[in-house]
This record gives sequence, structure tokens and C-alpha cells, in this order.
Amino acid sequence: MIRLCLHRSDLSLAWQPDQHGWRAGCSHVAPFLHPAIEAYAVASEAQTLFVVRERLHGNGTRRPAPGAARGFGIRHVRAGELRKWLAEAEAWPLDSILVLVSRGGRAGTGTAELRAGSRGTAPVYLVESGDTLWGDWDPVALYAHMRDRSLRFDLASHFLISFGTPYSRQTLFPRMQRLTERAHASWGVRAGPAGAARPLIIAYPPALEPPRPGSAVPSADVVGAFGALVAWSMRRWIDAGQPAIYSHLSGGLDSGTVAGVGASLVPGAVHTFGLIMPGSSGAAQQRRRHALVRRFRFVDWSWPAVTHLPLTPRSRRVVEHRVVPWEECYVEAFEVLLQRVRARGGQVLFTGSGGDELTYLQWAELDQEQRRRLVKEIFVDRARLPSFVTRRAREAYYDTFRTLDRAPAGAVPSSVFDASAAVAPLYLSHGIWPVHPLGMAEVYRFCQTLPAEWRKDRALARRLLKHLGCPASMYQPRSHEDFGPVMESSLCGPARPLFERLFKTSRLADLELIDGKRLVRCYEDYCAHGPDARRDTGVQFYGAAVLELALRVLDAAHGAPSAMLAGTPASR
Repeated sequence: MIRLCLHRSDLSLAWQPDQHGWRAGCSHVAPFLHPAIEAYAVASEAQTLFVVRERLHGNGTRRPAPGAARGFGIRHVRAGELRKWLAEAEAWPLDSILVLVSRGGRAGTGTAELRAGSRGTAPVYLVESGDTLWGDWDPVALYAHMRDRSLRFDLASHFLISFGTPYSRQTLFPRMQRLTERAHASWGVRAGPAGAARPLIIAYPPALEPPRPGSAVPSADVVGAFGALVAWSMRRWIDAGQPAIYSHLSGGLDSGTVAGVGASLVPGAVHTFGLIMPGSSGAAQQRRRHALVRRFRFVDWSWPAVTHLPLTPRSRRVVEHRVVPWEECYVEAFEVLLQRVRARGGQVLFTGSGGDELTYLQWAELDQEQRRRLVKEIFVDRARLPSFVTRRAREAYYDTFRTLDRAPAGAVPSSVFDASAAVAPLYLSHGIWPVHPLGMAEVYRFCQTLPAEWRKDRALARRLLKHLGCPASMYQPRSHEDFGPVMESSLCGPARPLFERLFKTSRLADLELIDGKRLVRCYEDYCAHGPDARRDTGVQFYGAAVLELALRVLDAAHGAPSAMLAGTPASR
């Protein structure tokens, strides 16, 4: 939710407001301009504090922030009062990013600290380049500032094998770091005669204790309490008297819960948006969505996901060189959905993200077979390794599985933060702020302190939807949303020419992460025979393609010949 550029030579200068945020010399701090975001600055003689945070509605707002309107200003206070402003900003209940610039005792000295809130909705990414620190909510905007155009071998190996990396300050790119939830970053110039540069350091916060299952009072209205808590969480993003809200609706339990509860929070309609899967699962998905639309009188829009497949020649990722490896796989389809939200006047979109985590069973609650399946999901055994990764990459995966840098436990599982990071650049680039009410700490901790029978088989969400008057086909579905056929349709169809061009001369092969020739053979076999449990999966091929694309985008950002994109053979 913030963009910044800090030069060491500017750290001792006084900051001034401008139309985009604040500026000192060639340095600037610019908040994401959006109705859901407020920003202000407070300065003492030696420090300037910039606060960018989500606005708080509905459940009692805090005192108004100076400079929260479009006209940015700076409130000048004494040092002791600035510390109070800092403490209040750190206690903000929604997402926030704080930047504290401390001026040194002589010209050209000072420090900058960045402090992240506990929500992780739109994390800031940081790149240090010489005497400049760049930060942005959009990783692509930082590519031109990265001197190293390769990948971290250990993390790239994990990405190719498990299609994921741990939630961490480290990213796939050696020169790019992520400010994870509650983390603190420091950078600048140390005081003293030499004025030594202080490199970028991101420090993790203490781990939080996980919630413990308890027992429910027999007479307790657990379903009613859950519904009320979800409603309370959502109200924080809804203005009093707001006529309508906007919600993603896949037709599943989680998005259905959010949209259904939302129907009671506004006097007008809930505008719902969904992507329809192909085949029989898509037909069942449509029936569930129609049942919800009838029950709650949603103003609904839906679109077949296969009409906008991933990594096709006209994809914005390909045409505009916008590739983030860890982003949502189905960017192209979700861009259509987000464009429709904006066309209807939506600027905040509620989602069902975080619903899976509410029902997690804790390790002590699992039986032996459930534990075995969980370990198999987390740790990829040799029988399921992509056949095209190199021996070196396989060894890196197994050697580093337990030693990779991981952020400490937060208020919700790390998968919630990962999911937020995957969609934030996409949403924000379309002018939409994402809200994940089921991923909020209060909702998660409530569900995790319930006895296991309330979490098994998603019992709590099912009972709430039943309580809200939904038909059994909604809260006891026989099929689920499956994006697999969408990926297969793309890889075996419109994306195939791009895929074949990418791997004629592969950067991943140059880095010894894959066997390029073997990948091409396996891919041709995949296209000829379709998915097979004995062969590499579509997601594994997609993972290789998006990493290869990211490397080519990095090259293009630095003016190097790009091997990807315009229909020409790959070149070096």
C-alpha cells in the first residue's frame, strides 16, 4: 500500500508534502491512493513518521488522522508527542505500513525504519541499489532496480517442485525482500565520523502462540456467534449507510458465507462476481451460485474462466512484461472479473480467502492416516518430483527443506499471508482493495478454539449457510470448483506456442534448475496425452514457464534482449 524511494544523501533533509505524498530532495514516499486507505505524516525536530493504513469504518473509528484527505500535509509536534503517534499507529487494528525517518546530526546521515502491520494484505517489497532504497507494493516496479537478474537457487528449486516457497522476507529474487507481517526493516547511514552505510536489514517479530481448542457450552449459539463475528469483521470496511458492497462469489462455502453475511449489512444489494469452471463441475458451480443469488437477491455477474486462459499471447503478463512468479495463476481471468467490479463502481472487493484455514485440525486432533496425508502434502516425495528438474535442484530441495528462512508464526497461518501476497498486486493495479474477512485473526482464533467437531468437514460454515436459509445443494455440495481443466486448456492450446518459444533456449536450464530438452519432451507428451497421474502435472509445467518468463522480464527491464514474447525465436 506504499511506494517509496529513499536516497542516503536525503535522510538529513526536511520533508515536504506534494500531490503524491511527501518528498525530501530526490526521495519520496507515496501512499496507494484509494478510498479504503488513509495516510498522514507527523514530524518532530529530528524525526518524520509516515503512516499509510486501511480506514476503519463501522465499529467505532479512532480520532481522525491529519492529512488523511487527498491534500497531504505534515503535522509538527514535539518529540514526546511523536512517540505517542507512533504507538497509536502501531496499535492500529487493520493493515498498515509505517515509515520512520530519523535525521542524523550532520548532513547526509540518518536512518529509515519500515514497520508492517499484522494483516499482510498488501506487503511492500524492498530493493537496495547502491545508496538508494526502493519499496513498492508491486514487485514488477522494482525489477529495473535489481542488479542481480537470477534466482535464488534454493527457493527456485522449491518453487519448481512444490509450486511454492515459505512465507519469508526472502523472495525468489536475491536482491528483493518482502516486509512480512509485523516485521521491521532498517536502512540508512550510521552516525559517526565515517558515516558508514547501514545495509537493509529486516528483523522478524516474536512468534505468536497458536490458539488452543476448548469446549463449547452446550447452550451456546456457536453458529450465531460465528455469523455475528464475520459480520463485525466486515463492517470495518463498510461506511454507515453505504448502499451496496461487492463480493467475489465462486459458489463455494467460503465466498458464499462472506456474501451471504454481507447481504444483511447494507440496505441495497450485494454485487457478486464469479468465474465459471468448464464441464460438469462448472455446471454444479452455476447451480450453487444461482441458488445463492435467488436466496439473497444478489446482483450477479459471472464469466467462463476458459475465455481468458493463462499465458496466452494477448495476456497482459506477456504483452506488458508483468510477471510475478508467486502471483495468482489465473491472472487473465481474474483481470476480467476485476474490470467488471470497477465498471459497476466497486473499489473494495470482499473475498472468501482464509476460509480453509478456519477449519484446520491441529496436529493432536489428527489420526495417524490424516497425519500421513498432511506430511505428504507438505513434503514432496521422490515419486512426485517433476521429471525435468535437475539432480542439483532435487538435492537443493531436500537439503534445504528444514533450513529455509521462514517468518515466525503470526496471528493466522502463513498460508493466509501467502494468499494475500499472491493477489494484492493484481487487485491494486486495477484500483481495487481486497478484503479477506475470514482471514482476520479474530475469526480464525474463534474457530480454532472451538472443539474439533465444529471444524471437521467444514461443519461451522455449513451450519451457518443452513441457518441463513441456503438450500442443501449449497452447504453440502457434491463437487467443488476446479481450475485444473482451465490450466490444461491453456497449456495444450493457446499458450503452447509461447511455451515452446520459451524453452528453445532456457534461462532456467542455464541456471541448472531444469533439463530443458527433457522438459520439452515431457511437455509434448503432456499435450498429446493430457493429465496422467504417472506424468508431470500442468501446474508443474506452469511453474517452470512462469519462472522462465520472470527471468526474461528481468532481462527486458534492464534493456537486455528478451527471449519471450513477440513471436521471434529466443535469443541471448
